[in-house]
Amino acid sequence: MVEHAVETRGLSKTFRTRHGVRTAVDGLDLLVPATGVHGFLGPNGSGKTTTIRLLLGLARASAGEMRVLGRPVPQELPDVIGRVGAVVESPKFSPTFTGRQNLDLLARAGGLPRTRVDRALEQVGMSERAGDRYQAYSLGMKQRLAIAATLLKDPALLVLDEPTNGLDPAGIREIRELVRSLGEGGVAVLVSSHILAEVQQVCTSASIVGRGRLLAQGPVESLLGASTTYRVRVADPAAARAVLERAGWTVRPEPAAPGSTGSTGSTGSTAGALVVDPGPEPAHRVAQVLGEAGLWPDELTPLRPDLESVFLDLTAEHGLAGGAR
Repeated sequence: MVEHAVETRGLSKTFRTRHGVRTAVDGLDLLVPATGVHGFLGPNGSGKTTTIRLLLGLARASAGEMRVLGRPVPQELPDVIGRVGAVVESPKFSPTFTGRQNLDLLARAGGLPRTRVDRALEQVGMSERAGDRYQAYSLGMKQRLAIAATLLKDPALLVLDEPTNGLDPAGIREIRELVRSLGEGGVAVLVSSHILAEVQQVCTSASIVGRGRLLAQGPVESLLGASTTYRVRVADPAAARAVLERAGWTVRPEPAAPGSTGSTGSTGSTAGALVVDPGPEPAHRVAQVLGEAGLWPDELTPLRPDLESVFLDLTAEHGLAGGAR
């Protein structure tokens, strides 16, 4: 088994426009593990779709190397494309055919057994709606059927480009749960998205790009980093702050949440909460110090950045703030 489902080295793609040469992908070194869900993250215009098109042989690279499932592409793409499923653009299905009929047609065209249709429908949770006409499906169901079509050939790698675009919250949740289940089932899933907070809930690893350049990649836990700060909520914040500062730790009040109405409000106020940085000391030391002073915490929560805040920090660090173009 190959270590990486996708690997690129120095991948670049430039376009000639009326205003000169535009670089869409800039020396990209991308590594997608052979298992799990990998987020390909960045704002619109950061080169994600262009990279996917290069990997699938839909565009020609200007420079660099690519390997998909261990094989060089585009040279040996025909040898592996049968093990790659992709939803890159809006799927084309017959609107008057049922979901099952559309998949039956695709299975016959690909010389695949009809049992694959039943399995694919079950995988995406559409067995009960397979007899409905495609035109009656919601946008989320149409997206699930598109994913079912890619699963007909039992792919080792599934590529999804902005799979939740245009979906309502219920549809986003459905796709999120589907992607998670596919990754847990042994398929390597590459999910391109600009909605970092959404993808964070399903990804095991990620690559973050900006203006076609790799900013960071690795396991999500590594990208987020270890937490060294904690939210502490106590009955007497002023006394707790004094105790924690005497221990040599940095302490500050936590800003009230947007829409907060204060300590007596009903909109989720954080009034009374402190943020403490105990350095290398573990969380239980914070609780111990407070407890010894008779100030038992009602809450002690590690504060960790999300992928969106990590991305914003990275773009600022690399001088890319203000957009992808």
